[in-house]
Amino acid sequence: MFSRYTLGAAALVLTGFLVAVIPAQAQKTKDEVHPTELEKGRWKTSDGIPDGYRRIWKGRYELQTNCDDELSKQTMTHLNSMAKVFKTMLRPRKTLKNRMVVKLFRTRKHFMDYGAPAGAAAYFSPSIGEMVGYDTGVAGGKVRSQATSGGKNTFEEWRQRNSMDVLGVMCHEGWHQYFHYNCGSKVHFPAWCDEGIAEYFYSAYVDPKNKKKFIVGSPNDIRLATIQRALLGDAITPLEMFVQYEQRRYYANSSLHYAQGALFVHFLMEHPKYKKKKYVPRFVSVFLDQHSIKKTIPQVFGKKPKWDRMTKDYKDWTLAIPRVVDPISPMAELTKQFNVEAKKRFDALEPAVRKALQACLDKRAQTPWQAQAKAKAKAKAKAKAKAEEPASAN
Repeated sequence: MFSRYTLGAAALVLTGFLVAVIPAQAQKTKDEVHPTELEKGRWKTSDGIPDGYRRIWKGRYELQTNCDDELSKQTMTHLNSMAKVFKTMLRPRKTLKNRMVVKLFRTRKHFMDYGAPAGAAAYFSPSIGEMVGYDTGVAGGKVRSQATSGGKNTFEEWRQRNSMDVLGVMCHEGWHQYFHYNCGSKVHFPAWCDEGIAEYFYSAYVDPKNKKKFIVGSPNDIRLATIQRALLGDAITPLEMFVQYEQRRYYANSSLHYAQGALFVHFLMEHPKYKKKKYVPRFVSVFLDQHSIKKTIPQVFGKKPKWDRMTKDYKDWTLAIPRVVDPISPMAELTKQFNVEAKKRFDALEPAVRKALQACLDKRAQTPWQAQAKAKAKAKAKAKAKAEEPASAN
């Protein structure tokens, strides 16, 4: 993994996840400029925009992309809505003079050719001042295109619809970008909080019933199984050490630590006992004042933090979260078996804790396979209704 301060990029890793197959619509357009020839960062003028690319301004962002209109608009709407949500975590401490720059590529190959860190799903470069990602094939819980197999191969279909959601990825890196420009610290920010907050926001989505509202607080399902396995095997990094890790140590075991940070922040933000103490927003605010992990921890968690008690509560909370079952997944049966035990743990929680966790589960967004099943059912019903229509009279 890469430190945003030592190598100039904060990247969202794909470790342990599926890389999307290239969507069927990803053919090169005529005279499209190669990614290596693109100007880094903000494009200085509106003249001479590279062939095959567009620049779109909206709200706080400037989008440079060779993606289609639908995804471009989705991304810009999502980012501007999330910028408002980021403010609920931390009010800006600086005045942003220019729009934040985002590059979004049509394919992973474009993304890698541009210079992305190996194994990254997206990244933010503070030195250049831009966030960079690519169309993973899944956006807003829906598969945007069929895999190159045409969806006939079950493994390819499963692989495609379990790719990381490009809007979630943009939320993750969007937090890094927001934090850097509005609240940036001159010293290394504790990775559990920076990455954990970014992972917490990965699961946020637009309320389908109210387009002006964002749903935040559902568990990060792409990290869930990893941390649950670690908790069952007593293999997590002890919390008293974990909260002190800087990027280098955090990224040394990125698969575990991204998952641990994602669900630890979720736990602190949503568990009723810990939510009321506002540990996460207080940690961010105090650290920005103190610029010291050693000074921040006692001010936020207390002079003698009860790490053992917190660890137990964190474990009980996280292991009670059922995993989402994809019916065509090779692990579907094992997931169902795990959920039987998770249900027992859920039922054993204190009533207030159980109620809070259920509220988080109720916020889970529609999965790609649920969206596909809904679309198929709708199409089937439409075809049936059409077939049952009486023949028109001559």
